[in-house]
Amino acid sequence: MKQFIIRLAAFLVASTAASSGFAQDQQDCDCVLPLQTLGQVEFVRGVVRASSFSGLQPALVGTPLPNGSQLVVGPASAARADFSYECSLDLGENTELTVTEIQSQLCVRVSRRPVAAGLGPYPVIAGFAGIGYMILTGGDDSASD
Repeated sequence: MKQFIIRLAAFLVASTAASSGFAQDQQDCDCVLPLQTLGQVEFVRGVVRASSFSGLQPALVGTPLPNGSQLVVGPASAARADFSYECSLDLGENTELTVTEIQSQLCVRVSRRPVAAGLGPYPVIAGFAGIGYMILTGGDDSASD
């Protein structure tokens, strides 16, 4: 049983990482740019957050989008990111832009953010909490006997 729980936890971690919007190779990129390219936020409407040293902060026009950046657009919101080199991306509601390095180039990718019945990340957090409880207790729920 414990082996099953560990495998289930590994599967959930892997599937969460795969769905988080990080491009795996250049064919998944909306734009492939020189590594030194610096993008910026050109337009913001509604709830839009950009990554910073202290986590996701409200994005403003002019917010830089360097390698490693993330731009998250919430419900009923929109944004535009410009990276020059003919790469300007419009982001609709519930989308996420990620900027990563792949093969010595900058990969800019926009993906749809999954929303589980309007609950945001809470079902995933609850699932990990349940797995953690089962691992710590060995899956034994003696109170139900």
